[in-house]
Amino acid sequence: MTRLPTSSIAGRQARANRLPIALSDDWDYGNNEIQAWGTVSYHPQSPAIGYANPDVVIVRVQADPTGWVGRAIARLSKLSELQDNWDSYGAKSIERNAVLMALNLIRAIHNAHVLEPTIVPLANGGIQFEWHTPQKDLEVSISPNGQASIYFEHAGNPPTTSEGDVSDLLGQIQALVRSLG
Repeated sequence: MTRLPTSSIAGRQARANRLPIALSDDWDYGNNEIQAWGTVSYHPQSPAIGYANPDVVIVRVQADPTGWVGRAIARLSKLSELQDNWDSYGAKSIERNAVLMALNLIRAIHNAHVLEPTIVPLANGGIQFEWHTPQKDLEVSISPNGQASIYFEHAGNPPTTSEGDVSDLLGQIQALVRSLG
């Protein structure tokens, strides 16, 4: 977990989009944990993504009927640790905002009938969710600036695409994800 000096609030804020987000399943957090910028804590009891203070992101999932939510959160945590040039072609590190948007997408789509997505990093610092079945392909790309693009293909039909704010596309993403199962 990356720790920053607590004396430089401006410095922490300036680097906020570049810090790894650490996953923890501890139940008790001391003051040093609260001071860590960009901490993600996974608690299986309550249902929300919340912000205890500007420096800590707490992910709480009441139930995981699919079994994949914990794995997805762990994957996002790993992706947040990627450094610039992680692909040796100049890719940017995954930005904090993209991780937060991805967490919100997980919150919006997870239920017992949703297939587990593959979650991959994007060279622009974003994150992509992918679902591939024998008849359908769905890819949702989330950029660091909150924009999303959707690519959906159903065998025998031309592909459809959409672009816009992640929040504006959530309903469409939910419907497409449900159609895969």
